[in-house]
Amino acid sequence: MTVGFTEKPGSASPEEMSATSEVGFGPKTARRIFIVLWILLLGFELWYVPHLDGRLNYLGNPHAEADTVRSAEAYMNQGLWAHHGLPRMLYGNRFPKDGTVKDHLTAEGGVVAEFRQGFPPEMADRNQWITTHCPPGADLINGVQAKSFGIDPVWKLRIFPTAVGLIALAFLFQTVTKLWGVERGALISVLVAILPMVPLWLPTLHYEGYALALVLIQTSFVLRRLWLRESTGPVFVLVLFLIGFFQGWLSWDHFFVVSLLALPWWLLRRADGARPNLVILFWMTAVPAAGFTLAHVLHLCMAVGDLGSWQAALGEFHRTGMERGGMAGGTSRLKYTGKAVYLYIRWCLYPSNRMFGPILAGVAALAAVAAIFRRTELSLQPWNRQKRVLQMAWPGQHSALPALVAALGVSTLWLFVMPQHVFGNSELTVRHLETFYLCMVVIVVRSFHLVLRGRQGSACKN
Repeated sequence: MTVGFTEKPGSASPEEMSATSEVGFGPKTARRIFIVLWILLLGFELWYVPHLDGRLNYLGNPHAEADTVRSAEAYMNQGLWAHHGLPRMLYGNRFPKDGTVKDHLTAEGGVVAEFRQGFPPEMADRNQWITTHCPPGADLINGVQAKSFGIDPVWKLRIFPTAVGLIALAFLFQTVTKLWGVERGALISVLVAILPMVPLWLPTLHYEGYALALVLIQTSFVLRRLWLRESTGPVFVLVLFLIGFFQGWLSWDHFFVVSLLALPWWLLRRADGARPNLVILFWMTAVPAAGFTLAHVLHLCMAVGDLGSWQAALGEFHRTGMERGGMAGGTSRLKYTGKAVYLYIRWCLYPSNRMFGPILAGVAALAAVAAIFRRTELSLQPWNRQKRVLQMAWPGQHSALPALVAALGVSTLWLFVMPQHVFGNSELTVRHLETFYLCMVVIVVRSFHLVLRGRQGSACKN
């Protein structure tokens, strides 16, 4: 057997190739792959969620989980609209060594004065102190669950985010299968599902699992609009607005991912040879950005209501912004940016990382080849003189490189705008690369073709 890897400047003619299937393993095998994939996903979650029991998910974000469980207990005992719905992450005595309690309480158990500047006097009590550092979406979801079903055992609160995540995965899998066939759909689905961040972070109690699910849902709607022209009316606009709103209700840092998510897919559709216009791109970016912004305006209004004045609320939000984006200790923005880039590279390429694992580097290399070169070919020559030729040729009329670059830009823009925040939270913000990864996977899987060449080199391509 001989193996060869070459870059071909042109495209092979149909007469040079013998037909196999679209990718090489057939629709029947692809359906079996889907069955096995769902068995493994559901089986893992059915084991993992009860396995966590009352513990925090230390493979996820235990700091935020401890805070949101305490907030859920506060909602359960004080009501969902106490303190205008804002979370109380210092409430009670759960997880005394995890989360915000580690540095926000005095030796006597009161709230450190630094963290309640401009707050009413009663918020010196840990059970009355509110936080404005993150929108209350995930905390309110856990509060509703705690109010409805109780808070113990804690693992019950993980069922809902896990179900939301699995539904989002199913929607994405169905979308890519509808667009590019069951074989390519199966490959894309496998490459998404094997990311460590998918099974490990779906059951998280804070916003991470919900944010990932919403990215998958938004991506699916954008793909359907661009490739199938589905949902072109007011419903499509409303869906994008609600996705943006719920993302804004969950976090600050997903702003660029949410508002610019459609850009790389719009460029990839153009690489296919289609001509989606700028108007649809405007709506697919402006509408979710508007929803995201509205969520934060409402969050500010909640803070005004609880702190008693616009001045106090704006002062607190300013301090939060300085904490997230300020340059501490005289460190320059350039140095913070360099450190943040280094941490992103480390999180992505370190073999045992709990986000992307070792798969990202391989997918990135293949995506770069598919985007830069017109056609590459891996030839396997067995003893019977028949060649199995694995071709990687982007099927579109134009290069996919602009889409790939845009996806990387969208996924890393927060790093360059808020490098200090990324430096302190890189293990969380590196998740923004999920859009870059999805774009790479689609480019790679759509570029692969497996063909057979007989001794005479004749036959045709599917």
